[in-house]
This record gives sequence, C-alpha cells and structure tokens, in this order.
Amino acid sequence: MNQGASIMLTLRERAGYVDVESFVTATRALTVILREVGSAIPGGPGEGLRWGVCALRSDGGTLEAVAIPKDCAAAQASHVIAACVAGLKHLEHHAEPPEFFTDTALVEAKALVNLLERDVGRIAVAGANQRAVITQHVAAHVDEILARGYTTPISVEGQVESISLHDRPVFGLRERLGGRRVECHFPRKMLDDVREALGRRVLVTGNVRVSEVDDPPSIQVAAIRAFPPEEELPSTDRIRGLDRDFTGPTDSATHVRGLYDA
Repeated sequence: MNQGASIMLTLRERAGYVDVESFVTATRALTVILREVGSAIPGGPGEGLRWGVCALRSDGGTLEAVAIPKDCAAAQASHVIAACVAGLKHLEHHAEPPEFFTDTALVEAKALVNLLERDVGRIAVAGANQRAVITQHVAAHVDEILARGYTTPISVEGQVESISLHDRPVFGLRERLGGRRVECHFPRKMLDDVREALGRRVLVTGNVRVSEVDDPPSIQVAAIRAFPPEEELPSTDRIRGLDRDFTGPTDSATHVRGLYDA
C-alpha cells in the first residue's frame, strides 16, 4: 500500500462502541470532502477520484479506515489528501475558508463534528505527514464562515501590489476599475507566477465569497495571468493597415457609415 496516498479516519468510542450509522456518516462525510477538494484543485483529479477501503480494525475502542485512490496517480491523490487534512486542521483554529474547501466540504466537516454529540468521543483524520483532530471548534468556525455568504466565480483585473507568505500565501491586488484593494489567497505552487507578476497588471480568476455585508472581497485564486508591459505593446502606427481586406470590397468610409446606420 502506498502510504503517501492514503488517508486514515479514526473514531474513538464514547460508551464502549461506535454505532454503525455513525461510522457510515463519518466515512461518507470524509469521502465528500475528498471529492470536493479534488474538484477544487486546479488541474486536480476532479470528481472522478475514487476511494477504496483497504483496512478496517477495532483496537481499544478505535475504528480505523484507510482509503487509497483507485483511478488517479498517487501524486494527485497525495495532493488531495494533504489539502483535506490541512483544511480540517485549519478549521480547528480559524474562521476562514481553507484552501480548496467548497461550501459543500464545509458542511460535511460540520457533519463530522455532529457525531461528537452522539456515541463518538473523538474524531481524527490523518494523512502521511499531518493529522487533524475534529472538535466543536470546527463546527463553530464553519457556521461563522457560512453565515458570511456564498462563493461564486470571479475574474478581476488590476495590479499586484504586495505579497505575504505569513500563515497563508496572499497578495494584494489593486483593482483597475474603482481602485479597491482585494486580498488574493493563492496556493504555494503559484508563488513563482505571483512573484513574476509583482507590480504588473494581471487578470486573476478564482472564487469569491459573496455576503450581504459590504466587506473587502477576498479571492481564492485559481489562476493568474500577467499582461505584457505597456512599452511592449504595439502602437497604433504598427497595427494600422495589417488587415487590408477587413472591410471587404467596401471602402472604409462606407463601411463605417453602414455600421452607424445599422
């Protein structure tokens, strides 16, 4: 078994056993989180990523299920697992959406917490290099996040003004229209692209959380594209007359007059 591409769910009993329904609920919630995270990662495996249980045991009141991917490369699966565990760990301490966590993933994270009010005394999720313990803090932070609104795709054009790597990587974008400053959270694998874009005009695409409260927007970046510097753009003199057949057999004046008449 490839441990780098495995994830472990641990449920510790509260009163001598873990109910089957609780175990099924926990495994379903984790599966949905993995699917959502895999779909949100740019270039990730998407919803087609499948998981199979390869170990199940009871030892001292602890049930452990180890899942391995079946239809994608181990590197892709490891990326999804790492993002899943890191996101759950993040929710334990912060009321901010973790990277690659959709609203659906947040709801399923809270579903794990709800089991603590039943027959489950402790829940943990672990990957190859990190481990997250699920507590009531996760539910409280999810409620706070979801109360702020919903996520929607967005594209913003502006200039990259600053970059910070403290806690979560983020860069400041000054919008071209309106001059508003936007916080843009990005995955570390995009760091070279962001550094190259510092001080330049860019087009950022990703997801933004929409709320009734008029807070400064915060974007979860999926892609960034830098525009060429203005001095590298062709002048009007250079592009004039490049397509001499643009108006067909009609002269330019007649063509423009026709546009106005239409």
